[in-house]
Amino acid sequence: MYRILSFLILFALTGCNPPEVYSWNESDWDEWAAEIFAPPDDKKVLLIFIDGLIPAAIEISATPNIDALLLDSAWSMTGRAESTTISGAGWSSFLTGVHWDKHQVPDNDFANPNFTDYPHIFTQLKADFPDSIVGGCQTWQPIESGMVLPAEPDFNAFHNYYDYSDDYWDEASADTLCAQEVVNFAGESNIHMLVMMFSELDGVGHQSGFGAEYSTYQAMLQKTDTEIGQIVDTIKARPNYSDEDWLVILSTDHSGEPELHHGANIPEHRLIPFIMNGPSVMGGEIWPPPQTVDIVATALAHLGAYPVAGTDGVSVGFESTSPPTAKLGENLIFNGDAEYERGYLGYESAPDASLPGWHDPGFFTVVQYNSPGGYPGDGDPGPNERGLNFFAGGWATTDTYATWDIEVSNLAGAIDGGARWTLSGWLGGYLDQEDRATVTAIFLDDSGDILNSNTIGPVTASDRSYLTGLLERTSTGSVPAGTRQIQVRVDAVRETGYNDGYADNLSLIITAE
Repeated sequence: MYRILSFLILFALTGCNPPEVYSWNESDWDEWAAEIFAPPDDKKVLLIFIDGLIPAAIEISATPNIDALLLDSAWSMTGRAESTTISGAGWSSFLTGVHWDKHQVPDNDFANPNFTDYPHIFTQLKADFPDSIVGGCQTWQPIESGMVLPAEPDFNAFHNYYDYSDDYWDEASADTLCAQEVVNFAGESNIHMLVMMFSELDGVGHQSGFGAEYSTYQAMLQKTDTEIGQIVDTIKARPNYSDEDWLVILSTDHSGEPELHHGANIPEHRLIPFIMNGPSVMGGEIWPPPQTVDIVATALAHLGAYPVAGTDGVSVGFESTSPPTAKLGENLIFNGDAEYERGYLGYESAPDASLPGWHDPGFFTVVQYNSPGGYPGDGDPGPNERGLNFFAGGWATTDTYATWDIEVSNLAGAIDGGARWTLSGWLGGYLDQEDRATVTAIFLDDSGDILNSNTIGPVTASDRSYLTGLLERTSTGSVPAGTRQIQVRVDAVRETGYNDGYADNLSLIITAE
């Protein structure tokens, strides 16, 4: 869209005052049109989706083709799926680049999807490059009718999962048929983007055991891996492959485990593989771990296009990333102000935020100030520089927490020679409820043994004069000699209703004495 607008502006200007020293001819127009209406010829994308892919299964199963994609890749085995960990939400986020509160598919019902404002990635690509050539195959009717067909792909096939789900293993399975369709599309010389949606691994998991350790689950993953290999081999056999810059992204909608399979907001269901392979990729582990919604932004960035306004994803994998290095005199808590990603409008009808880089067992979340329903706002007690968001206990009737682990071995000399820590944060809750938050710094040696700890908070309802808001709490002390790791733990303690323990602007600073 941006390129089209730029061209129209330039065309209008030159139309009013045509250059005297140059005249357009047909070949000039063709060259310009190719640049404006389609991505660069060498840029290509293959998106591979495997429903219900458990990260551990890749390591213990015979998956030579996925393993090959992992070589020199940008990768994460702790990517974050949608908090609902249900296929409707996950498929929709994979293909639109927004969380489910925007695309409005929190479950498998597709009762009121918003694929108009947040359409399929094909539609988003064609908004910038109308002449893009796209194609793919998938197996779920609501996705086909609601997103794929409105995108008007140049090559498209659909094989209904439920027409073939009585036997996943024969040549007429939905995934096998789809994979063959994409193999055929992959030979098209001018293709820009291919999308292959595998669905049968999830079905086998539900049918025969949802766990990396189950032989049937591994066998289906191996079958899927073989079909991935067929697609990739076809791409590599393209006549101009050596001149092309293919980006392959492989991920899923959720993970799983044997007892509940999936659907819960827990790490066993939510932590997923995210693999990027191609010459433009910067190899290494992606940090902080990416999310499903990052796939659309990343794929479009490779093609020189832009996602729709309001997208939740960011482009990842093209630059080297790593956790921040601990430094004296600087805040050691990453994202202590809850501003790294967008917050949500409360708890109900909203996803649970993925806290980048933190360990979040579930429900601890990020909420926008001024959210409807009585959450803290601009007029309530809180930090003067409060940003847009704050941490909250979340849509849970239990206590919740999140932890941030800090490596400080590079500060060993200063710590062992004498250093001080200062821990601070704004903590609070809702009206007269006693839901509350605390922040604890735990100092550990290089073996992980605890040397000392200190806690700030809680701020009680009485401390807040029974008003909604947050108050600052600060503590300081000496860093124990031998400290090589620090864990910061934020606890949201729930007393009634949902968990309204709040925290913001968290800081841990070490200074030499």
